[in-house]
Amino acid sequence: MGRNMARCKYCEKDFIGSSKSGTTHLKNHLRSCPSSKNPGVGAEKAEKKSVIDPKLNVSDLVQKIIKYGLNCIKNDILDVYQQEKEKLHKYFDKMSCRFSVTADRCSYSKGEVLFIAVCFIDDNWKLKNRVIVLENEEVLESSTEKFLKRSLQDWNIDKNICAKLGAKNSDEFNEWLTERASLLFICNVFPVFKFLDELESYIGYAGMRTEWNRDILDKASKILKYARTLSNENKLQYAVEKAVSMGKTVTDRSVPTLLVNFELLECNFELLEWVMEYKEAFCELEQIDPDFKSINFIEEDWDKATALYNCWKGIKDAASSLSDCKYNTANVCFPIVCDIFFKLCQWEKSDNRYVFKIALGLKSCFDEYWSNSNLLLVITVILDPRFKMDIIELWYKMIYGYDAEAQFKKIRDVVTDIFNEYAKGANSFKSSSIADRGVRNSSTPFKMLDSMGRPCKSSERINDVTLPTSELERYLEDSKFPAVTDFDLLAWWHVNSPAYPTLARMVRDFFAIPVAAPVEYLDSSLATEIGNIFYFSNLDYDLRGALACTKIWLHYTSEN
Repeated sequence: MGRNMARCKYCEKDFIGSSKSGTTHLKNHLRSCPSSKNPGVGAEKAEKKSVIDPKLNVSDLVQKIIKYGLNCIKNDILDVYQQEKEKLHKYFDKMSCRFSVTADRCSYSKGEVLFIAVCFIDDNWKLKNRVIVLENEEVLESSTEKFLKRSLQDWNIDKNICAKLGAKNSDEFNEWLTERASLLFICNVFPVFKFLDELESYIGYAGMRTEWNRDILDKASKILKYARTLSNENKLQYAVEKAVSMGKTVTDRSVPTLLVNFELLECNFELLEWVMEYKEAFCELEQIDPDFKSINFIEEDWDKATALYNCWKGIKDAASSLSDCKYNTANVCFPIVCDIFFKLCQWEKSDNRYVFKIALGLKSCFDEYWSNSNLLLVITVILDPRFKMDIIELWYKMIYGYDAEAQFKKIRDVVTDIFNEYAKGANSFKSSSIADRGVRNSSTPFKMLDSMGRPCKSSERINDVTLPTSELERYLEDSKFPAVTDFDLLAWWHVNSPAYPTLARMVRDFFAIPVAAPVEYLDSSLATEIGNIFYFSNLDYDLRGALACTKIWLHYTSEN
């Protein structure tokens, strides 16, 4: 029996027109048909029409794909890509939030892929991310910045960006995004986890490669080589036992099996840590084996090693506390960064000249980061109902000392200005939230009660009581949430957003900026499949990006 068919008049693609499907398939196709939006290219599309006959059964279809490759169903794949893109497009359009955007490169076996991804807090107050573009950088017809501009406009989010992460962009590009932003836009955000890596790299190798730390690590590697020699194992063990018997502290850690590699920070730190923990045993080993004395640290070496280890461990502990956080929103970063700031201030005052040298190098790096990121971290920790403004004041007193009050006032004024920008055109004191909270507008007469709870005859109004005049003040003066560690901040704001609508808008912007931890845009198995798509050189370039993006979007759809 023959089948009824429907044909697109623009691209001449055929669709089954059975009684069940009717013209639904054709209507769905027309929404995304490129030829319908660009009359005149229909003939060209017809020449590239799929070689797959819609009447083929599954087995025949697979045989055709095996014989001709995926390019033979290019139009079919691009149709699905357009349909899935349109769905995600509509999903974004419905969101009452802004987006932070990341543009970066990811490597695969044959090269690099430029990807553009967005992070946002959806209307259910869940932190989400989506890859929206994947493209071989080598086939870009324009600069990366022009490509990014075009992509953001194509997705209709160019006027709805709150922050830009990834590689630094030109001032012209940042101005373009700033001018289009309806509210505050933060450009060139540098994630805290990358900043900590940079500090650790400076201490461990990169920033001080010609300094004394290289010499210390060289000597430490010689000690390790000695300890791993079979003939010296018993000597070292005897030295450990002797030191312990004298009441000295020696770790029970075994000799590291790592290979010395000055390019690997983890290896360097583990080596240094082992040497520091065996210090007392090495002092005894000198008495047992005179040959060891020639390679052991002298007093000045121990001063250098102690300074290097303590500073390095301070940075590593900060990175560890960040990675241990269950919730990866930016509010968790403020106390960690402030703790590093405080340590640097102390190291700068150290009598140990090696500690001072390390602090001097780190401080210039830290000052640049602090000036660029302080405001973002301050706002997010203020919007944490466990801490609010109090945590800022406490840390500023520790860091700035006598200048703390001036610095605190400056940052509070800036935060207030930003809040006022968000509040423009919106009524912060919505009647529903006021009624729920039992708060009335300060222009409304308040009757006073005496100490017995009776109406006071002396006054009909409270003229000497200052009530909060803004939503921000109400929030700051309200009781804080208990300072528990296992606290879902987004869940709290989901519940309390009707009471603080303007602040809730700020939360959805600032907490969507992924600075605390690397974002897993793709799980490992999916990332491997995406890499494989770009690896196959026999696929058309435009097909690779469409196929990869569609696979990602369908993956998220199946999860939901």
